[in-house]
Amino acid sequence: MTLTNWPFGRFLAQWFVPATGQRLGDTQGTTANGILTLPLPDFREDLAGVVYPPPSLAALGIDANGAFRFRLDSEPGGEYTIDRSDDLSAWSLFLTMTNSTGTGFQLDNTTATNSQSFFRARRNN
Repeated sequence: MTLTNWPFGRFLAQWFVPATGQRLGDTQGTTANGILTLPLPDFREDLAGVVYPPPSLAALGIDANGAFRFRLDSEPGGEYTIDRSDDLSAWSLFLTMTNSTGTGFQLDNTTATNSQSFFRARRNN
């Protein structure tokens, strides 16, 4: 499928059978000159899709209690794993969450004992 007038970037799509809501699969594509091309899954009659940008994390700073605040922006209802690393080579599970509204706020209360931490978000399938 080719869509026009899209901003630069990579996008993800979830595909469903409209009559039943059955999920058929996920695809992804990157825009080129404002055109987003997405591969379609095999389907019989009708197909519905939801297109969204990949998840992103934004640092919001330290709160009044000394906890590091960050925000996960994603599609509403997306299930995510947030990993943390001290050195960008070894990652461990920090939390799992369902981002009900598309914007989820989180805290890391270990900032007093960690000189630095890195975070990444991964979508659970």
